[in-house]
Amino acid sequence: MTDRPIIMSAPMVRAILAGRKTETRRIIRKAAALDALAVFGPSMLLQPGCSDLLRFAAGDRLWVREAWKPHSIYAGKPPREIPKSTVFYKADDRYAPSNTPWVPSIHMPRWASRITLAVTEVRVERLQDITAEGEIAEGIEPQPFHDGRFIIAGDGWSYPSAVKAYAALWNSLHGDGAWDANPWVAVIRFVPTLRNIDAPEGDRG
Repeated sequence: MTDRPIIMSAPMVRAILAGRKTETRRIIRKAAALDALAVFGPSMLLQPGCSDLLRFAAGDRLWVREAWKPHSIYAGKPPREIPKSTVFYKADDRYAPSNTPWVPSIHMPRWASRITLAVTEVRVERLQDITAEGEIAEGIEPQPFHDGRFIIAGDGWSYPSAVKAYAALWNSLHGDGAWDANPWVAVIRFVPTLRNIDAPEGDRG
């Protein structure tokens, strides 16, 4: 078991907090994908050693990095001097001090993370092999009162199919044409817990 950070965009954090997102896909090199398939086959990669090829394995714990900011009275202070109780998260639809800039997710310290993902399954596939169930597990949401339309939390647009929505999400994260490139990906299935990775069981802080 390994503890690793993992970056999530604000829409994906909202999907996790709402209980919709239970999978994430991460680009891997073709050579690593083919090596993993050769060693473990096309089934779920639960065996010890797959993390050596894919960086992720069942049993890992992932602490979510997301965009954040401290209260303005702590602006410019090093993270060790910022109380956790003063942290605001961009994914939340609530007040945040306007005179403090958002800190990119890559710079979130471990102590400020509020979501921990327990990895249950890892497998390899091409991006466009995602199923309708996979798109929903990635956080794509059927639009209420509009049959056949789908949305991305916080996106502001609706799409005619789950795959169209997920393709738009993927391009927004990885750039124009990223979906059409159809890269190899590690599919990481997880169970989220809404607490810091170092917090005791039952502590949601």
